Amino acid sequence: MELDLQEDDFTELLAMQHQEHTNEDLMELEAQRKDEERQEEEEVTEEPKRFMTQEMAKGFSLFKEALLVFETQDLNVEQYTKAAAAVQNAIQCYCIIYDEKKRATTQTSLDHFFKRVDRTESSKEPEPVPSTSGESEIAACPPSPTADDPSPLPSPTSSPSSSQ
Repeated sequence: MELDLQEDDFTELLAMQHQEHTNEDLMELEAQRKDEERQEEEEVTEEPKRFMTQEMAKGFSLFKEALLVFETQDLNVEQYTKAAAAVQNAIQCYCIIYDEKKRATTQTSLDHFFKRVDRTESSKEPEPVPSTSGESEIAACPPSPTADDPSPLPSPTSSPSSSQ
């Protein structure tokens, strides 16, 4: 905190020390103190700058639109191509930030599809889960053996015609 103090400031302060403060003076000093505190709080609570994906997308769209204006008017294709490449190169750092933010947003949104399971639930007996490997295996599975049917199960490698 830099203070720009002059000799007159000290002289005035010392002169005021010898005078009695009126209620108005005290109220004014209190109001000044509160204003200073409020300003300090505003400085501290000032939100830092950060990139928002929607605003970045809007910025990229504006760059693209600006380049289109020049492309439609420029007869020299090589000149336009160089200018467009220079602009793309200049905003590449923002493209990287945008891609990272989009990737992080996508990862966050994917997390919503997963169900959180508490460890206390894992001690319960798990429920059977259907196979996710495809229907062809489900159709090829033989019916479960019963006590009335003592015949052996066909092996998965043998075909029905070769077992007879």
